[in-house]
Amino acid sequence: MPTSPAKISHVARLCHRAAEHYGTTFSHVFSRIVRLRALERFSPKESFLWGLADPALPGRELARHVSRSRLAALQRRHNPMSLSYLTEDKATFYAYCTGAGIQVPTFYGVYHRDVGWSRTGGLVRGGENGWQRFFSEDTGADLVIKPSKGVYARGLRVLRRRGDSARDGFLDASLGEDHGEPISLDDLRAALDADPRYDTFVVQDRVTTHPELHRLSGSDAVQTVRAVTFLDDEHRPRLLFACLKVIVGGNMSDNFDFGRSGNLLADIDLESGRLDSVRGVDPSGFGLHDHAEHPATGVVFDRFVLPHWPKVRRLAEEAAVKFHPLRTIGWDIAITPDGPAILEGNVWWDPLHNAHQLVPRYLALFDE
Repeated sequence: MPTSPAKISHVARLCHRAAEHYGTTFSHVFSRIVRLRALERFSPKESFLWGLADPALPGRELARHVSRSRLAALQRRHNPMSLSYLTEDKATFYAYCTGAGIQVPTFYGVYHRDVGWSRTGGLVRGGENGWQRFFSEDTGADLVIKPSKGVYARGLRVLRRRGDSARDGFLDASLGEDHGEPISLDDLRAALDADPRYDTFVVQDRVTTHPELHRLSGSDAVQTVRAVTFLDDEHRPRLLFACLKVIVGGNMSDNFDFGRSGNLLADIDLESGRLDSVRGVDPSGFGLHDHAEHPATGVVFDRFVLPHWPKVRRLAEEAAVKFHPLRTIGWDIAITPDGPAILEGNVWWDPLHNAHQLVPRYLALFDE
C-alpha cells in the first residue's frame, strides 16, 4: 500500500467510490485492496482498473490475473538485466534492429542538446546550422520524435515539415491533425531542450497506418499490435498472446495508459488474426467494459481480421530470435500498407487485459 499521507488519502477516496459502485462497505473494499497488495502484490491502481476490488469477484477469476510486480520478477528471471538497454533505450533499439535486419521505421538519428547523431554517420552539433542541415537533408518530411527512454507515449511529437527546408519550420500534429500548430526549428529545439524528464530523443520516419485500421477506428494515427514472445530452452520462439491497441476519438497515440486515454484493448486470435474480447475502462472507472463495436465507426469487432496477420506474427517471432538471450519481449508492431514494422520492444511488457486469460499458460512457460 502507498505510505505517504496524500497517497493513502487518494486510495481511501477511491475505496469509498468503489464501495458505492459495488454496493458494499468501505471496510470491505479497503481490506481487499490491502490483501491484494500483501498477498498478490497488486498495486491499488491495478486492483481498481482490473475490477479486482470487487469483493464479489470469484476466486477463480482473480486467479487469472497477475500483478505487474509479480510479472516483473519473472521477466527479470528470464531477461538478463545487463541487456535490457537493447529495448528500453530506443536509440540503441533502432540501431540494433537496423543492423540485425529487423523491419522498423527508418531511423534518422538521435537528438541531444549538446551533440546528436545522424544516420549518415556524422555527429550533429547546433553550431554552423547543424540541426537545420540534419532536419533538411537527413530526414523525410513526416517525422516522429520521442524520448529515447520514454514510456507510455510521453513526450511524443508528430511533425510534418512545412517546406523544403527545416528553415520553413514544422506542423506539430502531436494533438491530432486537426489541431496542428506551426512550430519553428528553434522553438522545437527549445522545447526538447527544456523537457524536464528527458534529454535524448530519437528521430524516425512517421509510418502510415493500413487503410483497414483506418476503417476500424476512423483515425490516421498508428494502432499497434502488442505481441508477446517467449524463447524456450531451444531458442524457439512462441507467441504467447497478442492484442490490438484500438484508438478512440482524436488520440494520436494508441497507448492505453491504465485506461486514462480512452483507448481500447482487443484480443487477437493467434491463428486467424481476428479481433475478440474488446474492452475499455468501465465508465465508473472500476473494472473493464466489453465493446461489441467501435464507438465511433460502428465496425463490429469480432468480424474484423487484421491485415498482414501472418507477416505480423512472423516478424515478432523472427525478432525474438535475434534478441536472444532476452527471452520474453512485448513487441509493438505497426501494420502499414506495405506490411508490418516494429515500433518498440519492451522487456517490461505490461499484463494487458487479454494476458489474464492466459496467465496459467505463460507462467507455466516462465517456470519451465
